[in-house]
Amino acid sequence: MRLINANGQFRSSYRIIALGVGLIAVITITVFASEGRFSSLFGTQPAAIPDLVGQQQETARMNLMNAGWGAPSLKAEAVADPTKIGVVTRTDPPAGQLADKNKSIIIFIGKPPSST
Repeated sequence: MRLINANGQFRSSYRIIALGVGLIAVITITVFASEGRFSSLFGTQPAAIPDLVGQQQETARMNLMNAGWGAPSLKAEAVADPTKIGVVTRTDPPAGQLADKNKSIIIFIGKPPSST
């Protein structure tokens, strides 16, 4: 069976099928976009980095992950204030900054200063 008739045009039945497939594609894209399903395919919507300063390391890590962020990287940094040892001193990116939820977050944990 030929797709093109003697005039060089698609047969009408194939045009109808092509229009139907195109219409289904448009409807599917519209539904997915309205439900926000493309964010998982093409990245997430930006969200504010939560304020974790002052939280214990494990609490901050769990709070970040429960909010939809991935597991953070942890880095220790020396602090002079003994009350800040073992707690979050800052994050990178900083709290409140917008970032995609698939972005890596670094949590800085206070540690005692090294004695020299």
